[in-house]
Amino acid sequence: REIIDTMVNKFQNIFNTQHPAFDGKRNLYTKDPLPFGRERIELEVTLPGPGEGRDRCFKVQIKWVAQVSLVSLQEALQGHGPPVPNEAVQALDVIMRHLPSMK
Repeated sequence: REIIDTMVNKFQNIFNTQHPAFDGKRNLYTKDPLPFGRERIELEVTLPGPGEGRDRCFKVQIKWVAQVSLVSLQEALQGHGPPVPNEAVQALDVIMRHLPSMK
């Protein structure tokens, strides 16, 4: 999470006022699409090394994968349409778990 937090702060021109939620593995959720569209971008993030150690460099690749529809979740919960969509539940779970880690 430290890598993601540093990346968001360093690349404010990409993330603007968005505070993405990261699942700790490979998924990053944002409220709005990022400005590079469906292109894959690679960002370099540097974290200070432990103590007086060398800095650690990481390359983070970001690519748009899908838009999660909360409308389909709402319809499923109201008994209309297909069963509850797993991707919407997963996205909400990640967002809710990410909020306490931001403090």
